[in-house]
Amino acid sequence: MSFRTPICDLFEIEHPIFLAGMGQVAYAEVCAAVSEAGGYGTLGMAAEPPERIREEMRKVRRLTDKPFGVDLLAALPEQVMASIDVIIDEGASSFIAGLGIPGPVIERCHDAGVKVMVVCGKVEGTLAAVTRNRTLQDPVDLWRDVAVRAPQSWQSHAEYAAALAESGRCDEAKAESDAARRLNERLDVASLVGASCASSSPRQHERQDQ
Repeated sequence: MSFRTPICDLFEIEHPIFLAGMGQVAYAEVCAAVSEAGGYGTLGMAAEPPERIREEMRKVRRLTDKPFGVDLLAALPEQVMASIDVIIDEGASSFIAGLGIPGPVIERCHDAGVKVMVVCGKVEGTLAAVTRNRTLQDPVDLWRDVAVRAPQSWQSHAEYAAALAESGRCDEAKAESDAARRLNERLDVASLVGASCASSSPRQHERQDQ
């Protein structure tokens, strides 16, 4: 029985199964096996030098012609900067970043047609990654979409409120602030939509009392 979702079309795979980029485990043979079976293979190349990454990528390509990605740690920015051209040139369809957002290379990847994924361990990291997606320029549109997709996340409503306030849409900003407040009672709603309806990031207004 086949289980197909929209992510299969996005990544040109048969099954919505992704190999984690596990260091010292997800080398060429494992990566290629997952891709060849219809999932999405990922090379775990944390701390590996560029030439080793090139070598492993070429091994994958000898074993399969299916799409695959390369995982590095954004927490090691020097390695990311030194290796990103190799990842692009050797034909990865995506770059996966762990432990942070690879801000300096996102545009370079997008310009080359390479997708960028960020491994996030909590809601705040996910929302931060979304904001770096250059295809969503208008913050009001961006955070409205996030709030719709994550209605139980106070962060999404708070960020949406901030974007609305900064755009002068005070009534809507107040409504979103109230929605965030219902999900997190520690939020200082009044400071989100002040007299001028100007606001900084709502997360900065969270009260310190726990």
